Amino acid sequence: SSLQVAQVDGAITDFGMAIGPLTMGDLAGNDIGYLVRTSQKLTDPNQRQPANMRYSSLSDELVTRYNRVGQKAKKGWYDYTTTTTNKKLIPQPSTQVSQLIQQHCLLKNAMVLPCTSSTVQLQKEEIVERLLFPLVNEGFKVLQEAVARHPHDIDIIYIYGYGWPSWRGGPMYWADYQIGLPHILKKLQQWSQQCQDHNLDCPYLIPSPLLQQCVSQNMTIHDYYNKHQPNKNNKKPSSKL
Repeated sequence: SSLQVAQVDGAITDFGMAIGPLTMGDLAGNDIGYLVRTSQKLTDPNQRQPANMRYSSLSDELVTRYNRVGQKAKKGWYDYTTTTTNKKLIPQPSTQVSQLIQQHCLLKNAMVLPCTSSTVQLQKEEIVERLLFPLVNEGFKVLQEAVARHPHDIDIIYIYGYGWPSWRGGPMYWADYQIGLPHILKKLQQWSQQCQDHNLDCPYLIPSPLLQQCVSQNMTIHDYYNKHQPNKNNKKPSSKL
């Protein structure tokens, strides 16, 4: 059992985003992402550091084996047809991509994700959690490292710069007041432990110390910033946000 492309995109658009991440990849060009990963020495397992990094080559094979670079080739995560009137591209599910996903699910053991079992199916809520909880975790890291001065800074950037649905208040507000930090921490700890159990390096799933501190003190991140000054130091930021 494996998730399909439209399920991932659908969960995010139902959440309120204008476009799903895989549709965005097709729009921008999947080859661009591949070239970026290649420049970071991620696509070659002999160069990848650390060697046990959790990494799926699925999106790499999409480009290198099948030339599914996106809308410009009329095939990417989706197949594309054009309307006869205005030549608008219409996405359609791809049998080839579905088969490739299933092959990875079976051969790669899905790198700890739920298609390791035919009885496990992710619901929309958990798809959103798996995509966005690591983002919130990075938000805590940039706050702890004083890269951002206040949670509001992150929220404003994501609302006005990345299309975050404004009625959800931004990722940090959403984490504080719509989800709850204890739930986010619990999920990150669960996923991080799954990686450790499989000897995989998943740093983005390791809960931020600031997140853990807020939960231990029963505080929201906004409460914390009303009582404390950001931690200013000269350390090089490690966040990838």
